[in-house]
Amino acid sequence: MTAIAIKRLADDQAALPTLQTWFESEWPSYYGPTGPGNAAADLRRSMNRTTLPIALTAYVDGELCGTASLKTESVATHQHLSPWIGALVVARRHRRKGVGARLVAEVERLAAELGFQRVYGATSIQTSIFLRQGWHRYPGGPQTDARVVVYVKPIAVLGKP
Repeated sequence: MTAIAIKRLADDQAALPTLQTWFESEWPSYYGPTGPGNAAADLRRSMNRTTLPIALTAYVDGELCGTASLKTESVATHQHLSPWIGALVVARRHRRKGVGARLVAEVERLAAELGFQRVYGATSIQTSIFLRQGWHRYPGGPQTDARVVVYVKPIAVLGKP
């Protein structure tokens, strides 16, 4: 298995243009030319080291291959839940090689480091990545719609039994 290096986006500003392109192509209805989102602004807001949102970048052999964030909110119907894993994207040629799983694990570790007891996630396409890593479908209330499923992962807070 190839080593996957993880950085905080705050320490990896050179990744911004590539990540912006990925966001715009991965979520065109939100970040595309007619969408309401601004990928560059959202990425800049996630360039924090100790306060949410915090974006991470992943590298294999020096090549940027993925990103994910720990953020305070995600799904409008579940604003009472926090924090969330979001903005999980792996470059197509690096998919199914463990990069996404490593990013999810790093977001979990980051949440534990910051004292959170659980992390939430929502997806309409990649449910298996959550299930393989011990996440469970969130039982509290309706899902956002028929396609989006909300997940939760209890985590051990670092430094506490």
